[in-house]
Amino acid sequence: RAKHIYSIWRKMNQKSIDVGEVRDMQALRVLVASVEACYGVLGVVHTSWPPIRSEFDDYIANPKDNGYRSIHTAVIGPAGKTLEVQIRTREMHAECEFGLCAHWAYKDLEQTAAGNVRPSALQSEKIDWLRSVLDWHDEIGSVANGGYMAQERVFVTTPQGHVLDMSPRATAVDFAYRVHTDVGHRCRGARVNGKRVPLNRQLATGECVEIETGPEQAPKREWLNPALGYVMTSRARKKIQAWFKNQLTESNVRAGRALLEDTAARLGLAADFAAEERVQALANRAGYESAEALFLAVGVGDQIVFDLLKMLPSAAGDERAAPAVTDSGADARGVQVIVVRGRDRDGLLRDVVSVVADLSISVVAANARAEVPGTSATITLRLRTADVTELARVIDAIRRVPDVADVRRGRIA
Repeated sequence: RAKHIYSIWRKMNQKSIDVGEVRDMQALRVLVASVEACYGVLGVVHTSWPPIRSEFDDYIANPKDNGYRSIHTAVIGPAGKTLEVQIRTREMHAECEFGLCAHWAYKDLEQTAAGNVRPSALQSEKIDWLRSVLDWHDEIGSVANGGYMAQERVFVTTPQGHVLDMSPRATAVDFAYRVHTDVGHRCRGARVNGKRVPLNRQLATGECVEIETGPEQAPKREWLNPALGYVMTSRARKKIQAWFKNQLTESNVRAGRALLEDTAARLGLAADFAAEERVQALANRAGYESAEALFLAVGVGDQIVFDLLKMLPSAAGDERAAPAVTDSGADARGVQVIVVRGRDRDGLLRDVVSVVADLSISVVAANARAEVPGTSATITLRLRTADVTELARVIDAIRRVPDVADVRRGRIA
């Protein structure tokens, strides 16, 4: 494409550079049919000529505020001369050449040719496209807080071939909510490249992800537990919390109390959460006006349960201060017993022990038995941990192992 003299002069003035530093006096534009093809072309360009790293911009993964999308790169091209290459889809090109409304005009032309254009469909696409831009900015905010660069995106496809860009470490649950809020709420399972995977399994570029849904909306509260790694994007977390906040307050309070009691029991901590005066003391210590407010915060995912358990005094402390904790404890050598229940399969014991080893925790002994071969199994581990905090980390890590149904602290025999 021709580079206008005025455009060259304007760039020299804006960047305070000499004419010899203008990288795009020779430029090539490549128009393709899909986003996937854009990145395929980029690979061909960068393997054919040496790229100039400082001149690379991915406005597809990181659109400009005005909606502009394209990939810009510069290479040392033929005869050793700098060559700028722009890569975009034909739809992106229409938007660039004729303005934002060209996005829908382009779709209009496509659908008119197919004989199935409807104004309501076009309006829906307009809203969906604008929403995707806002969602992308929302995701980038959460990614930036985690220390990732915007360009570090994960590109996955739906079974229909649609490409979705996700933030780093995004999981199958994040993907479900990226597709649609209703898909996320009804998510029950996931398949990656045709194979069933855990919902907290992180996705990688190039994978095809399929979400299995149930008939009713029923997100899980455990998805909000950061230690279990189900949700890594702010979009998905906000959608899940909003769903729970829309439920009846009474049911959230009951669920919050049950979750707190179950977590304490899972860690082998016997605490009396039925004593109203003691629970009120715990609520005050955690900054809540009432026990109901405390349980509600737990029920909607605003309060991390383990942070509350760390505030509980031991049974030897002031029993009026908060629910006193009776700890089944470790033996004199600091050895804890962990009981793992799950589906019997080859490699289950290996996977569980491997996860514990990754946390640099010593396994003193391990025993596995299958109550019903091929159906259910129980693994008993003896571990040496420093304290309850480390024990909680182990239990949460084991819960993430595929086919593990339940993990609890056992009693020292």
